[in-house]
Amino acid sequence: MRRSLTDQQAALLRALGHPARLRIIQFLAEGEGFTGKGCTGERCVCEIIPALGMEQSSVSKHLAILRERGVVEARREGTRIFYSLVDPRVLEILRLSEEVTLGHLARAERLLAEARTAAGTVDIPG
Repeated sequence: MRRSLTDQQAALLRALGHPARLRIIQFLAEGEGFTGKGCTGERCVCEIIPALGMEQSSVSKHLAILRERGVVEARREGTRIFYSLVDPRVLEILRLSEEVTLGHLARAERLLAEARTAAGTVDIPG
């Protein structure tokens, strides 16, 4: 039975929903040659591991999840494996999620400031 579009979207978002996987995606996007229009930049797993400061087995598991969901692809060259983003639009998803998150934080800060003002307390910088 084919999964519904909603199920596919949920699976993609779950794959993106881990801090280590977000860091991997961001690191790949910073790769030399990545134009933002095409995913020409790629990174060897030997670069990803030290950049993220994670164990090889953990990085491999996260890359496997991203590969399974079609977020990254792998290319072998001898003993080295290079990863790259499949679709640069995933970066747009991350950018939008960052904007939403920053909006939530700004709203929370504003509400906290209003609550402190209403309670008669004032933050004194320094």
